[in-house]
Amino acid sequence: MEELRFDIHQIQRNKKLFFNYNRLRMEHAFAQDPEKAAVGFDIIPVLLSVNEVDLPGYVSRGDSGCGVYGVGSSYRLRNVIQEYFPETKFRNIPYQRYLVRKPLVESLFVLGSIGTVAQTDQSDFDFWVCVDEPRWSGRALEALREKTRRISHWCQSTFNMDVHFFILDLDQIRRNDFGRVDEESSGSSQKNFLKEECYRTMLFVSGKIPFWWVVPSQLGQDTYDAYWRAFAIEAPLDFVDFVDLGYLKEVSKTEFLGNALWQLSKGIKDPFKSLLKMAMMEMYLSSTFRGPLLCDVLKDRVLGGKRFLKDLDPYLLMVERVLDFYEKEHDIGAVELLRKAFYLKSNPMLTRARRIRGREYKYEVFKSLMRQWKWRLDLVEDLNQIENWSYSKLLQFSKEINRFFSTTYRRLSENLRSTEKQEIDEYDLTVLGRKLFALFSQRKNKLQVTPFLTSKRVTLDRCVFQYEPRGHGKHRWVLYDASWYSTERKRKKQRIFSADRVVRAAAWLVNNGLYDFHRTTVEMIPNPTGVTLNDLIHLLKHIQAYFSPAYYYGQNGKAFYETARMEKIMAIVDMEELEKLSKWLTMDIIYRNTWGELFTEIYPYRDGLQVLIEYIRQLRIKDERDLAERFVLHLPESSRKLEISARIYQEVYQTIGYEQAATGQLFLLQYG
Repeated sequence: MEELRFDIHQIQRNKKLFFNYNRLRMEHAFAQDPEKAAVGFDIIPVLLSVNEVDLPGYVSRGDSGCGVYGVGSSYRLRNVIQEYFPETKFRNIPYQRYLVRKPLVESLFVLGSIGTVAQTDQSDFDFWVCVDEPRWSGRALEALREKTRRISHWCQSTFNMDVHFFILDLDQIRRNDFGRVDEESSGSSQKNFLKEECYRTMLFVSGKIPFWWVVPSQLGQDTYDAYWRAFAIEAPLDFVDFVDLGYLKEVSKTEFLGNALWQLSKGIKDPFKSLLKMAMMEMYLSSTFRGPLLCDVLKDRVLGGKRFLKDLDPYLLMVERVLDFYEKEHDIGAVELLRKAFYLKSNPMLTRARRIRGREYKYEVFKSLMRQWKWRLDLVEDLNQIENWSYSKLLQFSKEINRFFSTTYRRLSENLRSTEKQEIDEYDLTVLGRKLFALFSQRKNKLQVTPFLTSKRVTLDRCVFQYEPRGHGKHRWVLYDASWYSTERKRKKQRIFSADRVVRAAAWLVNNGLYDFHRTTVEMIPNPTGVTLNDLIHLLKHIQAYFSPAYYYGQNGKAFYETARMEKIMAIVDMEELEKLSKWLTMDIIYRNTWGELFTEIYPYRDGLQVLIEYIRQLRIKDERDLAERFVLHLPESSRKLEISARIYQEVYQTIGYEQAATGQLFLLQYG
C-alpha cells in the first residue's frame, strides 16, 4: 500500500470546499428564517466576543469569559452591534481591546437540522462551544457559562428562539466524553454516535476549523494522528486555524444501550426525530452494515466537489440510507412510518397551492420524494393537518410509533452478546432508565401519559363524563371526546378513557393536558351518584391549578438519580356520595412523586386519614407554608357549608399533625 503523505495544498483545497458546503447550508438557513439565522450566525458570535453593559450576555466582572477565535475585525464587531443594537452607536466600546486578547472559545458551531431540509420554525440552535479548559481559570469558565445562559434567555424572550450552549473541553471531545445526562445533553449515553452526528451535521459558525473535515475519509487513527503532527511542523501558519476534535473510526455496539435509552427518553417530546435516529442506530449496528459511516459519505461528497445542497444535505442523506436499509430488510411498515416521520419532522406543508417563498429547496426535495414514494396528495394534506387531528387519531399514530421503538429495541437487544459491556456510566444509566420507567411503566393506581406528536398539545373543546353501571354493584366513569375536528367528516363522540372513580378520570384528563378551564366545555350525563356537574367542574379547576400537566413537569437528572418520593398531595372527601359531607364515607387521594408520576387512590374515610399520615410524613414538611404548597384538601362545591367544612378541615389537619394550619386553609376555602 502506498504511503500517505501530508499535502498542504490538498488541505487548502479541502478547506475551500468545506467553506463552500458550509455557505450552502448557511444560505438555506437564512432563506428558511432570516431573523433567527441572523441571531445565530451574526449576533451570537459577537455577543460571545464582548462583555458590555446593556448588551445581552453581559456578566459583571466577566471580561475573562468572552472571546471567539477568528470572529472578525473590530470593524465587523462594530457593524454587527450597531446594526442590531442601534442604541450603542454613540458609545465608545473598545472592540480592539477584546480582539487583542487570547480568545476563550476555540471553535463555535451548530449541530442538528439547521441549514438542512429538516429545518423548521421550531428547530433548536444547539451550539457547541469548544474551549481548551486547562488553559483557563475556573472564574473565566464560569463567566462563559453565565454569559451563555443569559444569551440563551435573551434569544428565547426576544425571538422565541430555543438556543442551547454546550460548553465542551477539546480533550473531552477527542475522548468522546460529553458530560452528564440532563434535559438536553446526552452525557455518556452517546459517544461515537454523537461524534458521528457532530461531524455530519455541524454548521461552522466561527473559530478554528475541525481538522477532520479537511483530510481524506477512512484514514485510520494512526494516519490521522500522523497528518495532524505533520501539519504542525510543515505548515505552522495554517495549522493555528485548525482544531483537532478527534478521529472517528466506527460506531460500536457497546453504545447501543445508552443511545437507545436516550432516543426513547427524547421520543416523548420529539418522536419523529428520535424515530429516525433509532432507525439509523439499527442500520449501523446491523450485521449487514459494512460502512462507511454517513459522516464519511458526506465528507467524500463535499471534498469530491459536489455543489448542490440536495447532494450535500446531511439529514436527507441519513433518511435516504435508512429507508434503503429497511427496504432491503423488506420491512414495508417501517419504511412507510419513517417516511411519514421525515415529512412531519421537516414540515414542508406541500399543497396544491404555490410553494412558499424562501422554501423552494424544501419544496423541490419533497416534490421529488412524493413521486419516488408514490404518495398521493390526499395523504400529504392529511399529514399537514396533524395539529388538527382528533385525539383518537393522534393516539393511534402514537401507538404505531411506540411499537417501532419497542420492536427495534427488542431486536437490537437480542442481537447483542452478553459479553459486550455497555459504555454508558452508572449515573446516566440510572437517570435514563428511571426516566423511561416513569414515562412508560404501568403500575397500580398510576395514570399513564400519552406521548404527544405535535408542537401544539391537544386540548379538548368538549368533553363528556358518562356513568356506566357494570353489574354486581360496580360502575365506571367513561370519558368521551366530543370535540369537533376540521379533519373529521362528521362530529362524533370518541371514547378515550375509563376509570372506576370520577376523581381518577378527572386527574387523567388534566395530567394529559386535555382539559383547560378557559377552553374545555364539560358535560355529564345524568347519573345515580352524588356527582353534580358543578362539583365536577370545580374539581377539574382545582386539579388543574394544583397539578400542572405532565408535559409541563420537567425533572432534572438529579431527581431521577434519587429514589422517587412523595411531592404533592390532594385529598378529596365524599366526591361521589349522595349525602355529601354528612357521614364522611370516602377519601380519594391524588399525589405526584418527584419523578413526575401521578397516582390516584380511594379509601374509606377513616382509612384514608391513616394513609395521609404516612404520605405527609414522606413529604418532609418544613413548616406550615411548605404544607400549604404541597398538601391541599378538596370538598365538593355543592355541599360546602362553613360549619361542616370547618369540622372536616379541623379533623384532617389535626390527624396529620398540623391543626393550626386548618384555620388559614379554611379562610382560603371560603374567601379565596
